[in-house]
Amino acid sequence: MHWATRYVGIPYVDGGRDVSGLDCWGVLQLVYRERLKVDLPTYGDISARDLRRIAREIGSASDMWPWADAPVPREMDVAVMAAPGRRFPVHVGVVLRGGQLLHSEAASGCCIVQLADFSVRFRILGYRRYIA
Repeated sequence: MHWATRYVGIPYVDGGRDVSGLDCWGVLQLVYRERLKVDLPTYGDISARDLRRIAREIGSASDMWPWADAPVPREMDVAVMAAPGRRFPVHVGVVLRGGQLLHSEAASGCCIVQLADFSVRFRILGYRRYIA
């Protein structure tokens, strides 16, 4: 069983930062803390709207520490995504082995999908790798 299945089914909670509920930044933060022993910034009690700003910062920071551009994604990279039908970053997810993505949205809660899945493939703007 893949380690990421532990997060599947956790409900979406705006500002959620633990296994009782997670938003997209909460998933990234929890996975990085538990799997990589990296404490990403909390950004305080942040709403999903504010997460758009963070996703934009990560998305535009292709060569800014601690995020580097990752032209070929690998496990634990961050997928920076747009909202459906848009072209600016508002969402993030964690890349898994086998071309999969772990993320959380209001419509699905925390789930794993293929990077090629219709629900995310056209939304992915790029990938970032944590290099600190």
